[in-house]
Amino acid sequence: MDFDDTLLTLEYGLWDAMTAPTGRDAYFRERLLDDGGLTVMEPLCMIDRETCLKEAAAAPPVLEYDIESPRVIRLTEDSGLVVYHMTHRREGQPTLAGGVTSVYVRRDGKWWLAYHQVTPYGER
Repeated sequence: MDFDDTLLTLEYGLWDAMTAPTGRDAYFRERLLDDGGLTVMEPLCMIDRETCLKEAAAAPPVLEYDIESPRVIRLTEDSGLVVYHMTHRREGQPTLAGGVTSVYVRRDGKWWLAYHQVTPYGER
């Protein structure tokens, strides 16, 4: 699998994990760097790995998502960004649109999520 395909597969894996009825934290437990994090919008802040695991487990599942125009930006042989527009809907919530950036790094042969951020555009 080439560089772009690897990172896109990881990103789709993140969203597929968020559709699971339970165990949504498993992807982040397996892939999020110990010092990695996510930016969340309410309240606007970066959350650390442990908070991310708790939030992923507690959040309602994503019922559907659509990744539009994904692009991989290679930073080095062992790091890159995945950027795209997306829509997603969680149980009991409206469909939301946003811009997404995920940063991946390879350490000791394994790809890790270092950072994930969603900029909401609003409801669709």
